[in-house]
Amino acid sequence: MIDFLKNNFHIFALARRAQHESRVDPYENISWVLVDISDEEQLTSVFADINSQLQIEYIIHLAAYYEFGNKPHPAYKLTNVAGTKNILELARSMKLQRFLFASSAVTCEFPESGDYVTEQTPPNANYTYTISKREGEVLVREYSQPHGLELS
Repeated sequence: MIDFLKNNFHIFALARRAQHESRVDPYENISWVLVDISDEEQLTSVFADINSQLQIEYIIHLAAYYEFGNKPHPAYKLTNVAGTKNILELARSMKLQRFLFASSAVTCEFPESGDYVTEQTPPNANYTYTISKREGEVLVREYSQPHGLELS
């Protein structure tokens, strides 16, 4: 996504890993910011710093914690739920053109053979990662129009 957008937008990429670890080449329109989105104070400071440089028009929220396996881990709730809520709270006071949130098709049960997952498929899978992503989806819906966010 960054490669696709970097020529037309200045991107502030908020990440918990260094840019080279994420395999994103340096580019003049990319500002890489190391931040833990579950740390409300740190995230608030980062957003304030970005807003002091230019007005944020779009937020594309792709952050998620995932690991292979189904063992509970605090990072699922911290990143996928609390981190999402922190970003939504900060977005409320901005004049965004759009807030885009990426969830995951794995929040849905695997379809029967010959069937497929669509936008209308309920997020009903029941393992640690999917439960946390589903909670994030609920937050995004709750913060949509009543809070003035234009969400996709």
